Amino acid sequence: MSRENDLQTSEPAVSPPRLLSIDVYRGLVMFLLAAGAVALTPKIVEKIFPGSSLWSVLAAQWTHADWQSSVAEWNGFRLWDMIQPSFMFLVGVSVPFSYGKRKALGQSYGRMFGHAFYRAAFLILLGVVLRSLRPHVTSTYWTFEDVVSQIGLGYLFLFLLWDRSWRVQVGAGTAILVFYWALWQFWPGVASLFGLGDSALAGWPAGYDRNPVVTNPGQAFDSWLLNSRLFQRPGGFTNHAYYTLNFIPSLVTMIGGLLAGHLLKSNRGEKRKITLLLVAGLGSLLLGLSFDWLGVCPIIKKIWTPSWVLYSGGICAIVLGLIYALVDVWGFRRGAILFVVFGANSIAIYILTWTLCRPLVANLGKHLNHTVFYFASAEWRQLLVSALAFVLIWLGFFWLYKRKIFIRI
Repeated sequence: MSRENDLQTSEPAVSPPRLLSIDVYRGLVMFLLAAGAVALTPKIVEKIFPGSSLWSVLAAQWTHADWQSSVAEWNGFRLWDMIQPSFMFLVGVSVPFSYGKRKALGQSYGRMFGHAFYRAAFLILLGVVLRSLRPHVTSTYWTFEDVVSQIGLGYLFLFLLWDRSWRVQVGAGTAILVFYWALWQFWPGVASLFGLGDSALAGWPAGYDRNPVVTNPGQAFDSWLLNSRLFQRPGGFTNHAYYTLNFIPSLVTMIGGLLAGHLLKSNRGEKRKITLLLVAGLGSLLLGLSFDWLGVCPIIKKIWTPSWVLYSGGICAIVLGLIYALVDVWGFRRGAILFVVFGANSIAIYILTWTLCRPLVANLGKHLNHTVFYFASAEWRQLLVSALAFVLIWLGFFWLYKRKIFIRI
């Protein structure tokens, strides 16, 4: 059976209307990211009410979990940890709708492949450019750990899987996770082939050491790639907390989204779609937890372990299923616009968080802290300035949304 016929058994020939739930979920992710960029988080309120256990717990959700042990002291995920996997999962969800529409308009496979190649290259370079904007960076910051760079590195492979059957997509995702797990688990044997065996470590580390650059495949690859003549920068590359090779397992996060997108685009009933998303999400979550508890593979976001892929991907599927049920099936859309204005312009808001958010907060504080907000304490001034900055950003994106101005790549 051809790949096209295989898909026609479950997907309509014409793309269905745009699902509002996808924009709501994407907008929720960007809403949290933008709030963090202007420092509008519970961390500010915690300073105002330092003795409050409630605000202390909420403030902790805006930092990454401290992954120091995979079993004995595992802290679970925090809200901030879910921004990147949600963003990547939703990229996969949108692919069937985006390229399905292009196919319905009569675009050839070659033209769509060219678009996917352009999008991948653009995203890779966008991440490099954005990280090079930081004040302490004096030359092109050649690293590829930024979320958009990671998406770009895997995007072309995602496109190649787009019009394949779900069995091929699941098989590809499984093979990638098994391969990546084995690469780390048996790294000393692999490293010895490249003359790195003396300092290579076996297995998935719980509290991994980022200083010896060849102790694991992520550091070894980056020390080779980022110190090459093409990417060399003043001082050379030593180490960082995220690895270029993270794109390999994170590709599976996008494949999970791809499967969810095909499901939502299919002719299956709404209740069936919700059930499959929730059941598959719960199963993936429990599988990731089981691998962690059994010591097979720890859940560590920073190095995007296969267990983290399964665990976070399961949460993404559950959240998408719940939002789809609430928004598109049951019609609870009141207040959805709060998130949709960001979800419909996600790339623009992501760029804004790296460029204008912090200068906007700084300049508002410069002009308002000792005039309009002079009556408030320093902590309250920070909260008021951050809230005002966020409102201004939201209103700007609302203006773009009402005029149907969307930044696409």
